[in-house]
Amino acid sequence: MHTMKIGLVPVLLSFALVGCGSGGPSGGAADRTPVLLIADQRNIFDLAVTDEHVFWGQNLGSNGTVSRISRRGGSAEVLFPDEPSAGSIRFVDGYLYWTVILDVRRAPLDELGTAALEAESLAMGHSTASMTVDATSLYFPSGVEKTIKKVPREGGSVTTFAGTDSAWRVAVWDGRVYWTLPDSGSVSSSNVDGSGFRVLATVEGMTDFVQADSDAVYFGADTGLFRVSPSGGAAEQLHEGPVGDIALDAESVFWAGSAGIWRLSKRGGEPELVVLDEGVWRIAVDNVEIFWISDLMNILKVPK
Repeated sequence: MHTMKIGLVPVLLSFALVGCGSGGPSGGAADRTPVLLIADQRNIFDLAVTDEHVFWGQNLGSNGTVSRISRRGGSAEVLFPDEPSAGSIRFVDGYLYWTVILDVRRAPLDELGTAALEAESLAMGHSTASMTVDATSLYFPSGVEKTIKKVPREGGSVTTFAGTDSAWRVAVWDGRVYWTLPDSGSVSSSNVDGSGFRVLATVEGMTDFVQADSDAVYFGADTGLFRVSPSGGAAEQLHEGPVGDIALDAESVFWAGSAGIWRLSKRGGEPELVVLDEGVWRIAVDNVEIFWISDLMNILKVPK
């Protein structure tokens, strides 16, 4: 493994954070000042957050990289400098997974977040721009073949378990995989073995990001944020306006929308604008903070 360090001191920014409606964090949204972790990273596609670090991939063609920085700030470190078109990235059970041109790769991380071994190939020859991971497998759409594929997390044969019409994003929860079909404005699902296929809902507009939990499937379109039962039925529109990336925690759904990052309690209520930044590209949340990539290719965070 090769590493390079890029020095950067965390910077407090003067972005406005506003609360719209009740239910915001104690102390008020105005008390939360965005912290710039790293700036001008060029073509960041995605990010993953652990207890200690933020990881991201840079899609720089043949010179793509996978990097990390302490979530408290400091020097950024390039973990893998030769990852062509590094894209979607996830951290699960001690392993970092990411997509590159014609492959999905992984590397184990130690308790300090350092890659302990060289990266290994999981899906050589398969092209994808998004993926999701559960306890046993990694799932990804193949736009070229118009299928959903999976591969064991420890490596093995890549198998096709669902045919699709150009699926774009995928999510997995409790033995079922969910994916959006932008051209048809729909979200579909099947069991992880390919059985039990169903179209859950179809809405006006092009669908994009999707997330799921035990109670609902949340998906975005250029017309709004929607929620539908995992068993299907009428989709409930939660918010109007274009929706980008979506993230869930135990209590709320977060999404990138007009003006910034929004939050809505899963129990209902009014959506709350928690970060005012019209250029949010990707978001990630954990128990204490919200992280995002701006359209300026900066990585920032605020307390939840």
